[in-house]
Amino acid sequence: MAVIGALARANAEIRRQGSDPDAGQQRARRALRLADELLDQLELLMLRDEVELSHGDVESADRLRRAVIGAGVRRPRLRTEGGPLALMDDVYEIEGHLFHQVGRKT
Repeated sequence: MAVIGALARANAEIRRQGSDPDAGQQRARRALRLADELLDQLELLMLRDEVELSHGDVESADRLRRAVIGAGVRRPRLRTEGGPLALMDDVYEIEGHLFHQVGRKT
């Protein structure tokens, strides 16, 4: 019996890319792009003195979480209940891990 669903597709993609030596770098770079986009969103919230995240911000954090896990970071912490500032701190920490993975200094 075949497993069907998003998790099965993600697992198959990870296995397929596992044979590509540059795949990990590509996944880390994609996660860095998503992190930069989320930081832009959060900076706008901070400029407007918003204290809560929008549904779109939470969805962006979830996309980043999936991308970061795909890049090999185990259990990334992205606190969406703590508001924009807490989430920004977490994104900066994750970026540090990703920069190290792609060989760049923070």
